[in-house]
Amino acid sequence: MKYIILIIALIAFLDTSALADWEEAQVEITPVDTINNSMHFMGIDCSDSENCFAIANDRWFYRVAYHSSDAGRNWEIVYKPDYGGENLDLILRLVSYPSKDRCVIGCDSGVVILTEDKGENWKRVNTPIYDPSNYASRMELISLEMLDSMNGIAAASRQMIYTKDGGNSWEILKSPSETPIGINRATILSPTTFLCIAAFGDCPYELTVYITNDIGENWSAYDFTHIHAIKKLFFADSLNGWAVGGDPAGVGDQTTQKIAATHDGGKNWELQLDEFLYPFQPLEDVSFHNKDNGIAVSKVGGLFRTSDGGENWLQTNSDIILKDDPMRHFVAYQHVKEPLIANFYGKIFYYSVIDDVREINTENNFNIYPNPAVSGSQINITVSIDNYPDIEISIYDIFGRLINSEKYPGLSIGSHKFIYEPSVQMPSGSYFIRLKHNKSIITKKFSIVK
Repeated sequence: MKYIILIIALIAFLDTSALADWEEAQVEITPVDTINNSMHFMGIDCSDSENCFAIANDRWFYRVAYHSSDAGRNWEIVYKPDYGGENLDLILRLVSYPSKDRCVIGCDSGVVILTEDKGENWKRVNTPIYDPSNYASRMELISLEMLDSMNGIAAASRQMIYTKDGGNSWEILKSPSETPIGINRATILSPTTFLCIAAFGDCPYELTVYITNDIGENWSAYDFTHIHAIKKLFFADSLNGWAVGGDPAGVGDQTTQKIAATHDGGKNWELQLDEFLYPFQPLEDVSFHNKDNGIAVSKVGGLFRTSDGGENWLQTNSDIILKDDPMRHFVAYQHVKEPLIANFYGKIFYYSVIDDVREINTENNFNIYPNPAVSGSQINITVSIDNYPDIEISIYDIFGRLINSEKYPGLSIGSHKFIYEPSVQMPSGSYFIRLKHNKSIITKKFSIVK
């Protein structure tokens, strides 16, 4: 029996190359008197691994909501209002999709529309901050988050409102201060706990976090100095949240990319990312699948991903997403298995990790131990082959990015042992070892811990 010992030297983690796994989804063509690339997506959200909503506006009078029932691969129009009367200038701004049947969309002037049957029928709700006489001031909603199918929060620049019946009715949420504040972003952490990031008066960049645990009766204030211009506030659960945006970089209109994180429900924040990288625009949106795996996207499509809760953010730009250079991007990852990105040119992209992958059932044929392994220690890989094929062993991270790949032609029949030594620079998390053997692809998942 012949053994081959191989020490695989990992390249530095930040030098990994991304696989071209983003694909463009099929989006139903919009009305005949507009063109598809004039549609501007304004948001995207998923209720589960299959069902997703996205909203779009064009330069004229068409506002549409799309639905997908196959994890974002194909999209059909399910809402195109009659733009006569009160709906003439209704602009869709925000979307939250908390359950399979219910979707809530925030619009201009404090208007909300919602469906309770996955888009078959829609209802318009004029919230307490609706003011048709003041439409020209563009009192659009800047935040809309549904915690579940019943409880949610929405915010305009000066006021917050909340719902406990799925968006059918709304109440004013008491302000954190008697002094007027400018609300930047707001979210809901539990049916009674709300959080907003706001600024006083004429100081838009001096931000404070406000938290209430009793539906606005009492508020606590906490410092927030990490990001001046916040574009999105996202919580994966009641404790773990992220804010993304940027600060002016002092060179024309170029802007840094910044990400701040909290792990105690918003009381304390730490800056996880502060970079000035191509394409030099602030981060526009962020979404996490869970508290570890997340993705942030910049205005023109630059991508950052993490598999360790943001301790390490890697820029993983995709040519297919960057090529049109649209000025806004939105991402959904919380409830779908793989992330979806919608852009300002009417396109949606979905991500597939590794095609044609199956787990091997016979442990004796392909084995990894120990698992989990400590970074910097040795992992043993044993492979048993029954002919003389060429084999290839590849290492991938949880997002399907290739770390390293080696080919071994003409190995003899029998068991072969390989030794893999993860670099100490490798973040904790899940990874894949993929074996190409005898025209098949088989994978094993392993974990690295510090």
